[in-house]
Amino acid sequence: MAPDELQRESFATICVYGAGEVDSQTGAVSFPIYQRSTFAFKSAQEGTDIFAGRKEGYLDTRLGNPTQAAF
Repeated sequence: MAPDELQRESFATICVYGAGEVDSQTGAVSFPIYQRSTFAFKSAQEGTDIFAGRKEGYLDTRLGNPTQAAF
């Protein structure tokens, strides 16, 4: 939504639909809810670095996920 459109929307509508950002990978207009997932790594070293906190990324949704980060 354009900024002038957001001004016309109610607070509840904005909470549900957000600012209208469209996900470039999926086309979703609402942020998807990642309920439960594990995440793949490009290598064992990448997984080690994420687990050690040397690199940003997700290990398991119990420890964080894209939905929590967006919230």
